[in-house]
Amino acid sequence: MQKRISELEKENEDLVEKLKIKDSLEFENNAYWITKEDKKEGPFCTCCWDDDKKTIRMQPNNHPAYYSCPKCENKSVKIYPERSCPPVKQFKPTHY
Repeated sequence: MQKRISELEKENEDLVEKLKIKDSLEFENNAYWITKEDKKEGPFCTCCWDDDKKTIRMQPNNHPAYYSCPKCENKSVKIYPERSCPPVKQFKPTHY
């Protein structure tokens, strides 16, 4: 009986934590963000939160505006629309 009570207490703690996260999540620019003490944290994957209630931090892609999720492989989500492609280095052929 004590083991079951302990399991239920843990489950309750997990649910309370998820409710706190849910209340602090903001959807913006194709991702979730959490604001803590006037500081924005994220971006977090929308697929992982919507499906599994997990806040998985997205990682930068090869382009400065795009991020992807390492867990669910939610690829090439445009997070920062104001960022543009870095200038492409022009190849200059050398003549021999």
